Amino acid sequence: MSLTPIVPPRKDPTAARPKRMGELAVLPVFFSLKGRPVLMAGGSAAAAWKAEVLAASGASVELYAPAEDLDAEMAALLAEIGAQDEPQPGRIRHHDRPWALDLFAPRPERLALAILDTESEAEGHAFACAARAASVPVNVVDKPAFCDFAFGSIVNRSPVVIGISTFGAAPILGQAIRRRIETLLPLPCQAGQDLPPGCATPRWSGSRPGSSDGSSGSVSPTRRSSPARRRPATRPRPDG
Repeated sequence: MSLTPIVPPRKDPTAARPKRMGELAVLPVFFSLKGRPVLMAGGSAAAAWKAEVLAASGASVELYAPAEDLDAEMAALLAEIGAQDEPQPGRIRHHDRPWALDLFAPRPERLALAILDTESEAEGHAFACAARAASVPVNVVDKPAFCDFAFGSIVNRSPVVIGISTFGAAPILGQAIRRRIETLLPLPCQAGQDLPPGCATPRWSGSRPGSSDGSSGSVSPTRRSSPARRRPATRPRPDG
């Protein structure tokens, strides 16, 4: 008796494939800045928080702002992690001048990111145009039309780093999600957990109040505090 092989039915090539991913409001990516130059323009408290996050990511932050425009938060940050003559990863080098178009001229190592904090729509537009003409991703704080990316909320349990964004649609929900995740992920150094081999102990610990927008750049852990000084926490403005 001969056996007839069972042939599975052929798939209809015209049939729609089930979606494995729904539509995304934004693309969540994790961008390596280790040793890369980043332009930060503005001396406000909001700019200080952005600069601090960038430095914590290992970027060589080039800060452009007149000395008389530096907020006390920025001045204190420069005293703590400011660089002197040469750019250094994880530090901020201050240039006592406003930004200008020459900063976007071709250079041996192209800027990885460009961030500006300004109240002026015209200045924000000019900065964004200059950055985009140089193919540099740009963020102008509080001005979504001039932003190619947003910072979002961050839960820092390095090497585990979690980013949260509601794209400005539900800021309270974004904050609630961040706080819930913080309770689920204790700091390894405090909880007695072992980090994987080759992973450094997190540089930041504890928690820092977020901004009014849960998707606008609030970061949960505070950075290391200087034994001689502990600055009060501030609330950076949302930047979408």
